Amino acid sequence: MTTRRRVVAALTLAAAGLMALQLLRRHGGPEIGPDPTAKVEATQICLHVEGFRSCPYFQRASAAATIAHEIDPTRFRNPIVVGVERTVWDERKVLLSQRIPGASGHSSSPFVYQGCTDVSAADDAAADFTFSFVGGSDDLVDFLAARQP
Repeated sequence: MTTRRRVVAALTLAAAGLMALQLLRRHGGPEIGPDPTAKVEATQICLHVEGFRSCPYFQRASAAATIAHEIDPTRFRNPIVVGVERTVWDERKVLLSQRIPGASGHSSSPFVYQGCTDVSAADDAAADFTFSFVGGSDDLVDFLAARQP
């Protein structure tokens, strides 16, 4: 079985787990995202997944980023997952395409990028963006497959 197929198989199996986490979050459970007090190691990859909540590709990318952290927490920091309503997504994707280098041609959900800073909190006047655009859901799967030992 190829690395890409193993990653896709793991995503398929983990979809139910992600749905359970989302239900917990909706009903007062833990947030999905990094511990803000946790120290980021220089070698860690910080993934961000943003999209509209009902999008199956956003859900798949969220699961993939979460699974990557669960499988290898020394390499992947707990991802920042931002799901918004579909009505808000059009405005959000314009902002992301302007702020994330390499994302200007991307227009669908999700936006996956890496960098250990929150793009939402970045000050436009002093923007020092250290993000790199990964792509959408399929691009994330390829990105993760390429980093498997």
